[in-house]
Amino acid sequence: MPGTPTVQERTMRVREVLMRAVQREISWIQAAEILGISARNMRRWKVKFETAGLEGVLDRRTLGHANPRRVTRAELEKLLELYQRRYQGVNVRHFCAIARREHGLKWSYSFVRQALQVAGLIKKRRPRGRHRLRRPPRECFGEMLHLDGSLHAWLALRPQERQCLIVVVDDATRRLLFAQLCAHEGTEPVLAAVHAVVSRYGVPQALYTDRARWAAYTPKSGGPVDRDSPTQVGRALARLGVEHILAYSPQARGRSERLNRTLQDRLVQELRLARIVTPERANAFITETFLARYNGEFAVAPADARSAFVTAGGADLDQILCHEASRVVGKDNTVRLEGACLQIPTLPQRLSKAGVSWRFYNSPVFPIGDIMKAIKEVRYSKLWNNVVDSDTFLDDIANRNLASVSWVNPPAPYNEHPILPNRSQSVCAGENWTVSVMNALQQSPYWRSTAVVIIWDDFGGFYDHVPPPQYDILGLGARTPGLILSPWTIEGDNPDGGAIDHTTYEFSSVLAFIEHLYGIEPLTQRDAQADPLTGAFDFSKPPDMRKLILPLRSDCPYGTAPPFLKNDNLEPEGQQTEG
Repeated sequence: MPGTPTVQERTMRVREVLMRAVQREISWIQAAEILGISARNMRRWKVKFETAGLEGVLDRRTLGHANPRRVTRAELEKLLELYQRRYQGVNVRHFCAIARREHGLKWSYSFVRQALQVAGLIKKRRPRGRHRLRRPPRECFGEMLHLDGSLHAWLALRPQERQCLIVVVDDATRRLLFAQLCAHEGTEPVLAAVHAVVSRYGVPQALYTDRARWAAYTPKSGGPVDRDSPTQVGRALARLGVEHILAYSPQARGRSERLNRTLQDRLVQELRLARIVTPERANAFITETFLARYNGEFAVAPADARSAFVTAGGADLDQILCHEASRVVGKDNTVRLEGACLQIPTLPQRLSKAGVSWRFYNSPVFPIGDIMKAIKEVRYSKLWNNVVDSDTFLDDIANRNLASVSWVNPPAPYNEHPILPNRSQSVCAGENWTVSVMNALQQSPYWRSTAVVIIWDDFGGFYDHVPPPQYDILGLGARTPGLILSPWTIEGDNPDGGAIDHTTYEFSSVLAFIEHLYGIEPLTQRDAQADPLTGAFDFSKPPDMRKLILPLRSDCPYGTAPPFLKNDNLEPEGQQTEG
């Protein structure tokens, strides 16, 4: 170390000071002060010096061998040259970490710091005192995360440019989970950060942020936030079940502020040493290299080894961590957003695009069921040819003219509603129509590759004792009956092959089943999260081709069956079961 006297130089200095004390040029107390020893030790040295001379005050423990931890001048000069040539400006602790990793440094941080200070390469600084009592960290990994953005000149080789670093750090372990450079701190970068963390680790219990514009809406500067007007980030966190904690001062975000201060020192130097000049390369370096280095040095074990992260449960994060805007759907099935007219796709359109044939059967005298008229792209295009009268469905079965997908609304008099005053319909007549359709399908070649889903739009009551699931702000309504008929359905305890499925289905499950069957993308989040009915089928075994042909009811008021069912080819003679 430059300026440090050798053993010979110190021995000569001790002899000189002692001789001056013997000659009474200085007092023995002054000699002790010059040599840096206590008055008691100087009295001992005086006796030894008067008795045995200079040999009496030498430390004989080091005579004949060198200290094994002794650092040679050449080694020390090599270290100082390395710092001055390559790592000038890097703080001492960071320099020690790099030197141990890259150059095999074995000396302690304290020794390196003192050597750099004596050489004048760094300045001596007074240690900072503890300003206030810090909040104890959370106990579990994932119990609370800090998210913050820091605008800084992160690319030292391009100091004229400033980027924003979005970071996410765990409160319990100080582990840096995410860090990426972006142009500015806003909704999109924050949602991307949350998406990356949830995809890799799971959903945390809480997220601690400042009150930036993307985090909360504050009607009055410095005042409380408006919890009834969530931002896009606030809405997404609420959908994920994450508690959003907002800080009201920089001091309240001490951990994230200290993290940014550390990164503004270390990350800037790491990017400079790696000769990185673009944000894209910087983000790749951070993900592939820097995060592991940082966590290896600063991360600590949590007080509780259990993780507080929970799985997202298969939720579509792309549909949650995104921009949402409320718009009214026009009569032409379009919405307008920021001046752009967006066409909402329908399942018939997607089926046609995928080359899947479809047909919609509806009674012309039952306009409430003629929903295809509301779809402009169907009503005023060649797709309208696929919308036909319900009376033709049985003819299409008999003529082997069915499409791959068929929606069938029963003719108006046979929709199983109670008797009208004009006696134009009855529940019994509707049951006979359904039985006739099923009998015709089972006796046709279509049956082997057919799945029939029969659903009703209500359950005929005013109360359901089972609360419906709350999937979203609308939720599901009261339970309605449904039947799934196919040779491929699962077997149950019923000897005829019937089974009761306790899975929660919804009307969107029918759409989801069609989409799953033909590989079509979901229309909305609702059918994307609906169960696609696949649990009701078993395709691992041969189909059960037994047929359950039922007779028509003869006790219907005002007629046994609709007139078009009076057909010798379709009206069954009685119940029969075929293997």
